[in-house]
Amino acid sequence: MNGFLYDIKRTITGKFTIILIVLLVLVTAASAYGAGVSSDYAHPGNTAIVMPYINQTGNSVNITDYVINGYGDPVSGLHITSSLYYNSNNSLIKYFSGTTNSTGYVHFIIKNLSTNLTYRYNEYYLDGIALVGSNNTMNYYNGQNILINDASTFAAPYYSINFNDSKYPLYAVNLKDKSDPALVSTMIYNPDYKFTDSPDVYYNTSSTLLNTNHFNKTNTVYIGKVNSNRFIVTPPLKTADAGKSVNIYIVNSTGAVIVPFLNYEYTYIKPGSILQDELAIFFGVLLIPIMGIFSAYFYYSKDKTSGVLESIIVRPITKGKLMMSRFAGNSVSFLAGLLIALGLADFILYHYTGVFISSGTFLTILLGYLVEIIGFAGIIYLVSQFEKTQGQVLGTGLGMLFIMGFMWSTIVSPAILYLLRVKSTGIAYFKDLLIVNSFSPSYFPDLISDYHLGSYSTYKASAVGINIYSIIAVGLIWILVPSLLALYFARKKD
Repeated sequence: MNGFLYDIKRTITGKFTIILIVLLVLVTAASAYGAGVSSDYAHPGNTAIVMPYINQTGNSVNITDYVINGYGDPVSGLHITSSLYYNSNNSLIKYFSGTTNSTGYVHFIIKNLSTNLTYRYNEYYLDGIALVGSNNTMNYYNGQNILINDASTFAAPYYSINFNDSKYPLYAVNLKDKSDPALVSTMIYNPDYKFTDSPDVYYNTSSTLLNTNHFNKTNTVYIGKVNSNRFIVTPPLKTADAGKSVNIYIVNSTGAVIVPFLNYEYTYIKPGSILQDELAIFFGVLLIPIMGIFSAYFYYSKDKTSGVLESIIVRPITKGKLMMSRFAGNSVSFLAGLLIALGLADFILYHYTGVFISSGTFLTILLGYLVEIIGFAGIIYLVSQFEKTQGQVLGTGLGMLFIMGFMWSTIVSPAILYLLRVKSTGIAYFKDLLIVNSFSPSYFPDLISDYHLGSYSTYKASAVGINIYSIIAVGLIWILVPSLLALYFARKKD
């Protein structure tokens, strides 16, 4: 193995590189865990939603619990405990315990002539365990089911339950759509379905939550007809609908709304975007610049300023080749560390949410932080060609961390534009601010994120000059310019 390749291998397998990768993995995994458990994205496959129905046949009270997961699929093998009381004096009749069958049902039967009963159960389960606060009540009075809705919806708008208690029972449950996890599907479930019960389903969107009792057919979109005891609809929403209220109308043959107040806010938040926000708080502002600066210092600047580099140079390895081998080793280790960290984060998010990070978001995070960390490392390689001591290099690196990392986009860029007497209004100001912000590698993750989202402040990204060409140009500048300048000055000393 020649000296150039040997030095790349030495850098990649060095102790500091291993520490760097481990730290990247730990911080990213912790961020992914935080994004997964704190978001509204409980894994749909691990979620169970219980929908009871009570009826009487002669002197028998029949209770049927139907259980589905967050996709609307029946849940089998779930152990359920519940209880039945007299509604008049709240005295216990019986405790029930059972397990759902292959179609998601569990049945309880008891001999009782009362027509005024209270059924208490847990409405939501996660990983087979009843969630705290999910205890709910279904009253049964003279043949009518009345859902009290004591339970708190734990992942709104997903899994929220609406219930109609007039004429015949009808559930409407918001679920996750299998084809696009960003969308919300609605299951309409009628436990006492008859072929004569075939209501129509419509939807519309509005800027505020509406009272869906006020149905106007001309302002809605027809989705379909409920022609079975369970029917799933998915309004074809778009990114532009984010933040709007989605209103579902289940309408009988006379045009009357059967289930009132079935609406939710369309948030269009994906786990990958939540992870991106989590990382931006600490990862991009502090950790990535520190890793770029100190990795370059430990593998190059320290040896150069101490004279060790001079002693290990043996022809044909020149100072320029040695610098490039170590810079290449640093860059490969950065790429490997980010790939491992983000790959693990992807699986953690999937475990908690059932959704993988989209390829676009994955590349946005990867390329954003890769350019940033290589940019900071390249600057330290360049600074090392002029600084004489280790203290000077570290001092310069720490100064860069505070100025180009912490303060650049929030303090330094606006201050520069203020000193240049640029008016802080209008699109021209934001174009200038974007240019000045791009003079720090710490801004590149935000820049590529703005391109991915298609917006910058209150403007379209393209309107202020953010496009594929500007992204490539800024990225290549931070990857190539500092390192090539460092190579130029290093080769001058060969």
